Amino acid sequence: MKLHHLCCLLVGLIVSNVAALGQTFRPLLNVQSYTVLTNPMDPQKAIIGSWSNRLYRTNDYGESWSMIAVGTPGVATNFYMSVVQSSADTSVLIAGGFNVDGIRRSVNSGQTWERALNDPDFRRMFFISDAIVPDPTSTSSFVAARGEGGNTLYRSADNGATWDSVSSVPQAITSRICTITVRPDSAQQILLGCKGGIIMRSSDSGLTWQRASIAGRPGIKSDTEFPKIVYSPTVPNRVYAVAAIGLAQNRLQNGGLWRSDDAGASWSLIAFPDTSLWALEIYEKNGVDQIWVGGFRISNLSTVVPGAGIVARSVDDGATWRYFNDDIPWGKSEDDDSLRNCWIFRYDRRTSRLYLAMQTGTFAFDESTSYVPNMSAKHRTLQLRAGGNDIHVVDATPPSHEQRWELYTASGESVASGVYLPVPEQHLNVPQLHSGWYLIRIGTDEFFRSTAIPILR
Repeated sequence: MKLHHLCCLLVGLIVSNVAALGQTFRPLLNVQSYTVLTNPMDPQKAIIGSWSNRLYRTNDYGESWSMIAVGTPGVATNFYMSVVQSSADTSVLIAGGFNVDGIRRSVNSGQTWERALNDPDFRRMFFISDAIVPDPTSTSSFVAARGEGGNTLYRSADNGATWDSVSSVPQAITSRICTITVRPDSAQQILLGCKGGIIMRSSDSGLTWQRASIAGRPGIKSDTEFPKIVYSPTVPNRVYAVAAIGLAQNRLQNGGLWRSDDAGASWSLIAFPDTSLWALEIYEKNGVDQIWVGGFRISNLSTVVPGAGIVARSVDDGATWRYFNDDIPWGKSEDDDSLRNCWIFRYDRRTSRLYLAMQTGTFAFDESTSYVPNMSAKHRTLQLRAGGNDIHVVDATPPSHEQRWELYTASGESVASGVYLPVPEQHLNVPQLHSGWYLIRIGTDEFFRSTAIPILR
């Protein structure tokens, strides 16, 4: 079975091995991943925004996944990069992204969807990078920034059921809004990251806009995008932003990590000069901003622009950095895409878990090794023991009918497959395997269980 038709995931390491291996990123889901939504009421639950009308949900920290079809899967080239959930009613999901047909809304946790906002001329809409966000001062309000084809700010006051246009940024200023950020303690202060290396700022809930100063200039360069802006959780009026580089000939004095200490009015470059970045997360630990950045590039074509494959963390306000570039088993996504783009970090304070959505899949970094939420190699319903050419499976919840099983290497290569019987115990025939971690996936494209198997020779 081709990887294009599979949704692979690798969950967990044996708990006793975590300390020995050190803190590192572990693959969770091997599909193109563009955003992560954690559930405010239940840390076991998460939703991954993927492509071609697909989202993926886990209710058990990644031991099993089910596909959520926003439209007909596989028929549209769109990318769900902005997915939010109502904190007043977590069954309400709102989804948008790159090249979508509008904002979609579900009131039953994704079982069915309706279009809540569409273009009157039926043009495609772009809600690119966290471009639909909750109003932090209201549990039932959201704001959305449409990029390309309008540059319009929308607001919903009824859990995303209806949307009203508030204002727009002229095309003469920027051709595309990439992201929107609302100040955590005030819905009046809104920042927009835009193409042209531009950041727009509003102090009246988006009715009017002012252009921020970027190192004393109105913007960086025409190809530059600001795809992510995050407020500091520790220092009032401090905000961080990352810049992505589009053209190799504009690589100098471009890109990087920027900071504002006056609520977004003016910005200074603090790290990663001439480097293309897209993902950014900030959270507090021991009273200090923990900063994560992830790199980006336009395509797999050869380029001199640094960016692709960069994953770095600072624990001292950006003065020094630890790189995780070589700690991630990049592999390939389900359509053999190996582009090392980092799209979104998402930190869940309850579990000390950092999610990373990448072109090649979803990864997790668990800061607290003492917190192990059902993520060891021992699956809750599957017990597996590997022999020479055999995997012995004991299934506490066997399926009601025959399914398919497939075994993968950690990098996504399929090495064995067959029919999975609806019985509590069975043996799966596999070739002689080298030492290392393997992944077994059992189920269908719509729902599957998976767990890691260590092979020691």
